[in-house]
Amino acid sequence: MRLGIDFDNTLADFGGLLRAITLERTGVDFRAIRAANPDVADIEALCYAAVGRERFDALSAEIVLADHSTRIESRPGAIEVMRRLGARHEIVLLTARSEAESVTPRRWLEHHGLRVAGFVTTATGPKATHAIEHSLAAHLDDSVAVFEAFDDAHPTVPVLMAHPMNAAHPRAAHWRSVEDWLAFERLVETLERER
Repeated sequence: MRLGIDFDNTLADFGGLLRAITLERTGVDFRAIRAANPDVADIEALCYAAVGRERFDALSAEIVLADHSTRIESRPGAIEVMRRLGARHEIVLLTARSEAESVTPRRWLEHHGLRVAGFVTTATGPKATHAIEHSLAAHLDDSVAVFEAFDDAHPTVPVLMAHPMNAAHPRAAHWRSVEDWLAFERLVETLERER
């Protein structure tokens, strides 16, 4: 099977890198802000309030364009599961980054010795179209917004990775949800048996 995998906050912990660099540059600790505001679902709004929208957006853009391939951590279990899945399936990295922003994901994969059958940048365009073009059986992503274009007739199974930013968002009945990478691996095995 061909599997689509998102990079930021699905395969790699971009949010963790953003928090670390923001703390280094501004002294603002988002974990402390989050802990002080546990009932606020919109984490982005908390970030903007703490740093200022313009400053935070500029910092985010700078981080996306720079090469942080050796500094960005993987999501728990991601590398091991990617290796096992890659031995049996074709994996396509499907990222909303632009080509200019793809330095970190490409070098990150290389740094961790992960090979993919394809690397697709959508420049924030709809991933649903690319999923069809690349014949993806399933696509794993952390963003609810990505899956809004994956209607119930779409041939790709949309799989939502648990992440704090999507916890409060409603999910469509045809989406699959997984808590972690091991759960995704089990889901892929199930999809394989169903084919």
